[in-house]
Amino acid sequence: MLPVPDGLDGMRVDAGLAKLLGLSRTVVAELAGAGNVLLDGAPAGKSDRSWRAACSR
Repeated sequence: MLPVPDGLDGMRVDAGLAKLLGLSRTVVAELAGAGNVLLDGAPAGKSDRSWRAACSR
């Protein structure tokens, strides 16, 4: 579980996780599409927006 840093607050999930983890947006989008990215326990789509209080898995 990773807290969403302030600097990524409001970014698209694929862009924010790509920046945070050093992965391509394509890889993160594939992970999200397969249900492997969660925001507060719920599956996140690649274009969903992150928020500071959320945690990503």
